[in-house]
Amino acid sequence: MFASAQDGDTIKLQGNFGSFALQNRSFATRLTVDASAATVSDTLTIRNVSNLYLTGGKFGSTTSAMRSGRAIAVYNGANVSIVKATVANNGIDMGITFAGTIRPTVTAVAFSGGKVGLAVTSVSDAKLSSNSFTKMSSDGINVVDSQRVNVTANKCSGTAPLVGAHPDCVQLWSLAGKPMQSDISITNNIISGATQGITSFDPKAASGIRITITGNDLFTSYPQGIACYGCFDSVISNNTLRTMADATWRTSINVVGGSGNIVTNNSVAELGAFSGSAGSGSDDAAIVDTTAAEPNWLDTSQFTEQVPDLLLQDLALLDAAATGNNTALDQTGGGLAAFAANTSAAVPEPGIWLQLLTGFSLAGMALRRRHASIA
Repeated sequence: MFASAQDGDTIKLQGNFGSFALQNRSFATRLTVDASAATVSDTLTIRNVSNLYLTGGKFGSTTSAMRSGRAIAVYNGANVSIVKATVANNGIDMGITFAGTIRPTVTAVAFSGGKVGLAVTSVSDAKLSSNSFTKMSSDGINVVDSQRVNVTANKCSGTAPLVGAHPDCVQLWSLAGKPMQSDISITNNIISGATQGITSFDPKAASGIRITITGNDLFTSYPQGIACYGCFDSVISNNTLRTMADATWRTSINVVGGSGNIVTNNSVAELGAFSGSAGSGSDDAAIVDTTAAEPNWLDTSQFTEQVPDLLLQDLALLDAAATGNNTALDQTGGGLAAFAANTSAAVPEPGIWLQLLTGFSLAGMALRRRHASIA
């Protein structure tokens, strides 16, 4: 049906689906895929597609691992929009990932239960807005190696972090050896619970250029409410930060390294000061911490890492690599194999390991049969 679709058509998906792909089509007038009556329990791959509008549908699995570790994976292409969908995962998989895509849009999607809700790697001109992230075990949104990304009016709440994780609602980082991210706008997001807020880190040198973080409302219990490590010509303004009464760490603003940054007109309340209003702390010079640690506050020795989780870095690198060739991570199983091999904080259940081993065995048998037929 997709292979024969014409410009401006609407395709309606109904029923239950496993893993499948939409690929190698470019439409002059957008094609609509209405998935409002569909449930997709394994990876939907969208590869080399332009002008696609996917609306509605239930994606992901809460009971088993998906073959690529992603509910929806979009590679390359342009003008791919995903709206009003529901993505529920098992705590170790990811929700929606884009890699190498131009002008991707994700709007009004409800994410729950996964390790990361939404990740964009090596994209440009993206709009991520009005999405909700609940019970994530690590991050809500990851923006990696990308240019001109707008993250606005999203909501993160009820985070359920894995042991050893340092969750973030929005986390940014650049990839080593590539130009720094630039022109990232993060505005009017609402963040609450056991999570960090908005963080821009880079394990090598610099973080990003012209990052704007403004108008966000945070009520959290982890440090790094807003952090910009190695940022240049960036603006952090008009944000409200409050620390939950039972927090171990203070929610604060940390700007470390870089140059040309403006930090102004933010409000930071003291520990336990939340009473339904913004609280006190209008002196930006007093609330900006210029060291990697947070002196004169409660113990932060357990929370000193200022880089993305290793697993998240690996997944971003896999997605970046997948944009340069035709070897689909979801087709080879390599994405999930790397995902499982690098997961130190969350070990899959025995049933999931059995599925993985069974899948690898079947893949090996298929390859042997293919080689034999070629011979």
